[in-house]
Order: sequence, then structure tokens, then C-alpha cells
Amino acid sequence: MLNRLVGADDASALMTGLREAAGAELVSLGPVLGLAQLRRGEIDRDSYVRAWGHRCPDEFEISAPRPVEDPDWLDRQLDRAAARARTRERARSEFARGFWVLRAFVVRAGELTGRGDDLFLLSIDEILAVLGGDEAPLASVPSRRARYERYRALPPYPTLIRGRFDPQRWAADPHRRTDRYDATAAHGGRWPRRSPAFPARWAWSRAPPGWCPQWMRRRRCRRARSW
Repeated sequence: MLNRLVGADDASALMTGLREAAGAELVSLGPVLGLAQLRRGEIDRDSYVRAWGHRCPDEFEISAPRPVEDPDWLDRQLDRAAARARTRERARSEFARGFWVLRAFVVRAGELTGRGDDLFLLSIDEILAVLGGDEAPLASVPSRRARYERYRALPPYPTLIRGRFDPQRWAADPHRRTDRYDATAAHGGRWPRRSPAFPARWAWSRAPPGWCPQWMRRRRCRRARSW
């Protein structure tokens, strides 16, 4: 969807937090950001129209009218932006409510089993097993908690990551870069060897929290946001 809306290059830049220059936003985002500035009173209507009144889906077709030629165009844009913002925030609120329900379930399970927050380090199947009287899954809690705390202590990852990434080794380097990491730089830009595949058994929704950072952070990717 993002590729279709703004193009592949801008989508990549948006997903990695890049900017065209220090303090400058992507020009392709101007119409959207400008509407937000207009609603906040940071710019006036004339400024917005001068800057973005020429942008539209048919902007390269000279026979198509420009948005600014429609006197009601800007008001419609503001109304639509406000409606989308309200819908987005309602959806976000309900989505977050679902995680509260999940937390309440695990908290209650911890109370019933007497294991407290240890259950946050188990998968749903393991939690159900413990509720059924099987304490075998609890044996993995200490190692998972140690791994979880170790990964939480790491600094924010580079915005761009290329190649096999070892977060522990990267964090220990006093000269590490925080903007990008390229494991192929020492090999002339070629991949040194194939990285292991992401283990299929660790589904995103089922992996215990102590393990999620390990697999998420060590998988190979060309571009990844900081975790």
C-alpha cells in the first residue's frame, strides 16, 4: 500500500526514518503534513494552496484540472483528514484494548498458578499446559528471562541493516555506527554467506517474549527499523 501511494524509494525512506536532509521532510509527504500544519494553525490556507495545490493523482496530465481550481477542494481535504484521524484513533484504541485483555488473562493465570510474571515468558500453549498442572514449561523461564534482559539492555539498532547482524558484537564495538550497519562492506559488497532462515516454529504471535528479540533482531534484512 505504501509503495503504491508514495513510490518504492519514498516508502523505503519512510520505513527507515530517513530524511532528505537534516530537519527536512520528504516532499512527497508535503500535502499530508501540510494539512496537519493547517489544522494546527501553523500555516494559512493561501500558503498551503501555493505549496500543494498543484499535487493530485493526475498531476502529469495537463488536461486534468488542478485541485486548486476547485474552490471547495481544500475544505473537503480538511474534512476527510479529520474523519480519517478520528477513525484511525478509534481503531487504535480498540486494538490496544485487545492487548489489555491478553495481559489480564496472563496476570490471572499467574495468580492461579502462583508463578506470577513468569508466565509472560511462556507461549500460549505453555501457559495452558501450566494451568493444566504441567510445570515442565517453567524450566525454560530462567534462561528466557536472562536472554530477554540481555536484549533489552542493548542500545537502539542502526536504522539501516544489511547482512548478518550480531547485536551483541555490534553493541560491544566502541566505534559502532548508529545510522547504518553493512556486514558486506568487508567483502566488497558481496554477501559473505547465506544467513540461516527464520525458524518457522517461532510464529510471531506464539513466540515467548524472552525469545522474540533474538529472532527479530538477528534475522537478515536489507532495511529494518530499530527495535
